Amino acid sequence: MSAPSGVFTIPPGTAFVDAVAARLVDETRGDPLALADHVILLPTRRAGRALREAFLRVAGGRPLLLPRMRAIGDVDADDLTAGEGPALDTPDLPPAISEQRRLLLLDRLILKWDAASAD
Repeated sequence: MSAPSGVFTIPPGTAFVDAVAARLVDETRGDPLALADHVILLPTRRAGRALREAFLRVAGGRPLLLPRMRAIGDVDADDLTAGEGPALDTPDLPPAISEQRRLLLLDRLILKWDAASAD
């Protein structure tokens, strides 16, 4: 399941959240506080709920101190303007890169990973 440089793959047909939960529980087995030291960034709050349920399944119903889970795709406008976060109209944010540049950078990472795994 693991490859060089901390890149992991999941076999086809395996539920993503179950694989992530199983991997983290296996890595931190023996230290009940180690799991709580992790931070997991998720695309939506729904993914966070699914991952919490996966941790419960992997632990066989035993209680765990879960890692911090942050949904990065479900940001409300109120969350951005209240408190410490930047407002939606903050002009000092750099422009997003183009889709073509993003794909080329991703391709470069995949080629490096492939070359490292061939060694």
